[in-house]
Amino acid sequence: MASCPHCSAELPDNANECPQCGRRPPVVGSPGSDPRFSVEPSARDLARLAEIRRLQRIASGVPTKSDRLTRAKGLMALIIMIMILAYAYVWKSSRSTEVSGSAVLTYEVFNAAFGLGSPLTEAARSRAFKDYRGHYVAWEGTVVYVNLGTGKDLYASIRHRSDSPTSDVLLRFRESNRTDITGLPVGVRIRYRGRLHDFGAGGSGFITLFEGRILERLDRSNPSQD
Repeated sequence: MASCPHCSAELPDNANECPQCGRRPPVVGSPGSDPRFSVEPSARDLARLAEIRRLQRIASGVPTKSDRLTRAKGLMALIIMIMILAYAYVWKSSRSTEVSGSAVLTYEVFNAAFGLGSPLTEAARSRAFKDYRGHYVAWEGTVVYVNLGTGKDLYASIRHRSDSPTSDVLLRFRESNRTDITGLPVGVRIRYRGRLHDFGAGGSGFITLFEGRILERLDRSNPSQD
């Protein structure tokens, strides 16, 4: 049994007014009501009320702060993904482009980084070479030896350094490109291309290129070349 908040008289259950002072007890939960008659909303009720208000804002077309933050995060993630894809495309294109004009990577630069005079250890060169394996290069050199065998024995040895009597590049050809070196004389200077396969690991000093092609014979003044 409750008591009247005005005169402290006992109130019968469900009484509309106090039998002692005749006053009505305050409505439960109304503004200014006595704390003893108020009911605190539960966490579940507050969550429901917040959800109702959120749905009302969405229905009215006014985005919430949480909605704006979610959209901003999604937009930022999309921009980052586009940038990553664009970078990957440019990187892959730069690695796989066949060089038909001037060489992107010259022999001199490559030899300085990976040749026998490189300041790097062979282990360091092996790690770095992974970024260049399969990359097309277009270089110029002098033919030292031509082998017209089959498979891996179809190749030409090429010298780049004028102070060296031996070759430093082994250029292997596919069978379909045999005509490139058929009748190619020793001593002719050529411009050629191929895919980097080996930098001369193990101290061999031979840079190995696959898919060789002869782009141009540079010593046209020598009649024996034709």
